[in-house]
Amino acid sequence: MTSKVTPEKVRMELFMNTIDRFQTFLRSKLKDAVSLTREHLEDAYASLDVETPWYGVSSWFDEHIVSNYEELEQQCLQGGLSDVYELLKDGIHELLEGEGHHSPGSAGSRCMGMRMFQTEEQDLEHFKPSKMRRVMDKWYENTPSMAADEPLFQTLGTNPKTYYANLFLHHDENTMMPRGGGREMERRMRRCNIDNFYGSRIGLSNFFFMLAKTKGKIKLNDKNGESLERFIIQYSGNGPLDQELHLPDALLVDGEPTTLRIHPFHLAAMAAVETALNNFEPRD
Repeated sequence: MTSKVTPEKVRMELFMNTIDRFQTFLRSKLKDAVSLTREHLEDAYASLDVETPWYGVSSWFDEHIVSNYEELEQQCLQGGLSDVYELLKDGIHELLEGEGHHSPGSAGSRCMGMRMFQTEEQDLEHFKPSKMRRVMDKWYENTPSMAADEPLFQTLGTNPKTYYANLFLHHDENTMMPRGGGREMERRMRRCNIDNFYGSRIGLSNFFFMLAKTKGKIKLNDKNGESLERFIIQYSGNGPLDQELHLPDALLVDGEPTTLRIHPFHLAAMAAVETALNNFEPRD
């Protein structure tokens, strides 16, 4: 794109791409043809922000079709942690089974609306964080690393930068799969659209973020069959909960247990991903 591209043109391109994706999904799921009415299309098109310049658009889908996370967040804080966990677990399971496909209005659809898009790949000069990225940044504004034992290099001014790593990158079920029937390969979580789900991500500072790229260095503590589900059980029915929970020995850093600092709604999502991956049985 160049500076001559108008916001209106970008709005139309985003709209057409989204409608194309939606119609492709409908054709893959339904035998009978489905027609979107003129009213549907006009309402959808009107929802796009024409005032946003082209370089400020991070993701139309993320901004306008994102799930209403606030309701689920409050449910977690007020004692409904287990119910949210079960909902998100069903959603991740649906995406794994359907390899990213989901039914409109389903649990999988809600999970799709709570992904952290990698907008860092865009022009950094005009970088605009995605909605769930902004939510996470707010939760951990004073917690640069969710790993309690990470050494932080504090300087005058702002807190150290937080990086969001895929905590399940090296999970046994996140294997490499053929992409689009060709020779290219991609990991299962990427194929199923859950690699950027906020429950798959852990906020770390510089040192541990680099460790997370190496298999076995940063992972949830699964020794003796343990899982985050034990903390879901522990905190369910208790409310109101603090905005940050400290889960002792929930994380393994180079094999050593450490405390995981986490928002309750993030806990529900991370536990959902862990359980869904652990229980997943790939089709032959």
